[in-house]
Amino acid sequence: VTQKLFAQGLGWRRAPRVAALTTEDRSKLLADLESQFDSVPLASIAAVQEDPVRAGVCSEGEAISVIRWLVEHSLFGWVQEQNSLRGVAPSRRQLVDKALSAIPVIAPERLQQRVRSSLSGSLRSQRKWLAKFRLRWGLRLGKLRIQNHLSALAYFQWINAASAAAPACQPPLLINMDETSLVRHVSGLIGTVVKNPSNGCQLGEVAPLCDRRSYITYLATITHDSEVQPRLPQVLIGNERQFTATIMNSVDFLPSNVYLWRCKSAWNSHMLMRRYLSLLASSLGSVLKERYVILILDVARCHLHPTILAHAKRCGIRLCFIPALMTAELQPCDTHLFARFKATFREHWRRQKALSIAGSLSTFQWLEVVVSSLQAVLPADWDAAFAASGALAEQTRVADVLCAKLGWAS
Repeated sequence: VTQKLFAQGLGWRRAPRVAALTTEDRSKLLADLESQFDSVPLASIAAVQEDPVRAGVCSEGEAISVIRWLVEHSLFGWVQEQNSLRGVAPSRRQLVDKALSAIPVIAPERLQQRVRSSLSGSLRSQRKWLAKFRLRWGLRLGKLRIQNHLSALAYFQWINAASAAAPACQPPLLINMDETSLVRHVSGLIGTVVKNPSNGCQLGEVAPLCDRRSYITYLATITHDSEVQPRLPQVLIGNERQFTATIMNSVDFLPSNVYLWRCKSAWNSHMLMRRYLSLLASSLGSVLKERYVILILDVARCHLHPTILAHAKRCGIRLCFIPALMTAELQPCDTHLFARFKATFREHWRRQKALSIAGSLSTFQWLEVVVSSLQAVLPADWDAAFAASGALAEQTRVADVLCAKLGWAS
């Protein structure tokens, strides 16, 4: 049996040398094995089945190796079935129990007992055996990713229906809004550091705790239409301590599409979402009459409220929601904007800090860094971001990496 499985290319997964054989060579090898088996006298076959060691076919160590291989081959198939069909990553206890039940009952009792004792030893010995088993069969110790392909399919159907509902005279305009946080003091950046300073000074970042814990919320808005993108509002939400009355009255360097909102809290809320929808409608202006506007949001709690849906209708904006746990794959802001923006922001912040007195930035300087980062990143064509995430062209341009995460061939 072992020879036949190896001939079929089902040997050790770590080094499947026989698997390199062609189909024709493999079939020939199997036929040779079967013919040799048929030519063996029945008495010899019976003696081998009763005890191959006493029959002189192999040594006891070789017989135990064959039994262990049969156990591991069966265990590998079971793990694969549990992962793919039932969505279960078996634990150590489950693997050990399954391995013990997979010991061939036709093997001599003393050989079964030796294999059983090696599998049911101490916890340390079980872990060592499982580590070798995973290495030999190409397994790993980890978690199974939650498969949300049904949620993605429902979202694709929703966005397709919304786009199809656009009147012939109003082509659909897809807009994505999402929040991200921006810290006042960016710590932990990697760069060049002097090992032994010659001036005797201590090296380290100087920043008060309030700056390291101070965040604002950035409401980012992008669209696949590069002509409409400059109109879209970019909102920075800060609390009353961050955006003081003095700052609000003296900031005059903001572009026309960047807004500062001074609130009790820097977090988004139902009230701010209604305010954002009004701002978006006024920023679009005549575009609302020329295009069928679809706003894509995630299912954050601050986005979900009957008053938000009603206000979006009054503003002439249709809402579509990305399912939970899928924003990293389906939201254009997450897939294409935020990483690029945060990297630009960190670089601009470091350059500004290098030029500042005593290495500290005022609120005005920090806002200049944020605005310069927005101006460097936002004037781009985001069509590929919407197409790769499946929002455009009825998913005909979905990124290969998204298909792979969803478990789809195409």
